[in-house]
Amino acid sequence: MSEMLPKISVIVPIYNSEKYLCKCIDSVLDQTFKDFELLLIDDGSTDLSGEICDEYARKDKRVRSFHKQNGGVASARQMGIDNMLGEYCIQFDSDDWVDRNMLEKMFVLAKESLADIVVCDIILDRGKLKPIISKQGPVPEDSVGAIKDIILNHMGGLPNKLIRACCYRKPCPIAFDIGIVSREDLIVLCKILSFPRKVVYLPEALYHYCINANLNSLTHNIHSLQNDIMVNNVIVTILKGDEYKECREFLESHEAFASLLDGAMGKWEFMRKYTHVKDYDHFAEWSRSRFPHLAAALNGRYYRSRFLLIVPSRIKAILKRFFYNLIS
Repeated sequence: MSEMLPKISVIVPIYNSEKYLCKCIDSVLDQTFKDFELLLIDDGSTDLSGEICDEYARKDKRVRSFHKQNGGVASARQMGIDNMLGEYCIQFDSDDWVDRNMLEKMFVLAKESLADIVVCDIILDRGKLKPIISKQGPVPEDSVGAIKDIILNHMGGLPNKLIRACCYRKPCPIAFDIGIVSREDLIVLCKILSFPRKVVYLPEALYHYCINANLNSLTHNIHSLQNDIMVNNVIVTILKGDEYKECREFLESHEAFASLLDGAMGKWEFMRKYTHVKDYDHFAEWSRSRFPHLAAALNGRYYRSRFLLIVPSRIKAILKRFFYNLIS
């Protein structure tokens, strides 16, 4: 880090990631771009993650180690935001890793294009299976278009997005919603993009998302129905205008699908709450491509739809976990 403030703050929220943490940290410290700080936020880990953070901080002056009581991923991300010094910031998950030229390529594009946010593609690492590239663009440059694209088409996470730090502070402070256990980053992106921002797409896969790596990590919590409802309620309060109607309808369709999958509220409560969803303009398209069996459930075939949805997925999940453990 230079004597002046760093150009980029890299924030890594951490919980019980000792098996994967060193690879993540090493991939950051090996960047071709050197003018950054690395904030390691230990969220009350019960393994050796905290000690690993402190050891890296002792060895490299660019690394800052923080420890807090366990409060969840949102609170850990917020601690990073509250303590960052960089002109731009990016948040990585502790069980993932990045290409060594990621910061350089994203920062250069941000400066050349005067962008508030730079988005790159993601590599889905699947252990010994062939990795898959997840295209995250093209992304509209304007805020409204970017929000719609992220909600409807692409990942709403932070790890593949370099964001100008002042976006968290101006025109008003933007904070993570403490208590949200997953999709908290989608909420923050909606808050940031609710103001005019310039978004630029970098069509290169630079972030390695490790599927099924750390089941204990902050960002791999089960997406419960209650959490989905909380997330949707928060986003709906942010995206109030007519230009976001499709986004709100998509989120409610997503919530209905999560409810069908969860099965906690029962058939009649499910029907009373979500029957109107099938009348949305794009519902037929979404139900075919994103929410299998939801249309049938809303047309009265609730139990059959739950059976067709859950039983194959449970079998697939069991087999996937078995073979993943076998080859790991």
